[in-house]
Amino acid sequence: MGVTHLKRCDLFFDDFDGNFDCEYAIKAYKDEAFKRFKGGCNPKKIKIEKDYDGDQVTGEIVRIGSRQSLTYWRIYNKAAEQGLKGQVWYRSEVELKDVSIDVLTSPAECFAGLCVFSQSMNLSDKYSTDLLFKAKKTAMLTLEAKTEWLRKMCGRAIYDLVEDWGLSAEETLIALVGNDPKHGGKLSAPSYYSELIRF
Repeated sequence: MGVTHLKRCDLFFDDFDGNFDCEYAIKAYKDEAFKRFKGGCNPKKIKIEKDYDGDQVTGEIVRIGSRQSLTYWRIYNKAAEQGLKGQVWYRSEVELKDVSIDVLTSPAECFAGLCVFSQSMNLSDKYSTDLLFKAKKTAMLTLEAKTEWLRKMCGRAIYDLVEDWGLSAEETLIALVGNDPKHGGKLSAPSYYSELIRF
């Protein structure tokens, strides 16, 4: 089709061990690890945000660079964003502008080739050995987040259906979704997530 460049492409790396958290990103920024291998200086802007609900962290994000620059980084606590208590899930996400279409054929190499920060994640090893683990972990944490949201938003109503109306679990589910539930909507996860969890 003659397309050689993309106006924008987002790449990300999920860390479930806590090795590449927000604190690591801040230290890497101070060590100028976000300086592009292709040349240029370390991004000038860094913005650090942390939200609390009592002692509970409800949001944690580090933004590096600006939306107008060729690379704009967001490193954030995905577990806190999804309301997953006691879980570790950090996402390092970069927004690339005017990037070669080659990024679609080798995203891991492109990500690692951006700067010292992304190279430190050693994507080639992790993706070759832990691809299934990472996909399954993401699916399980997504399911846990959806379950937690449903419990908070609808827990009492579901309890009423079971206790006050004396419905079984199956009857309650049918009352909520109908006899012919359709897969889809905002709460829907990709269909392969269920296969990954059972694998």
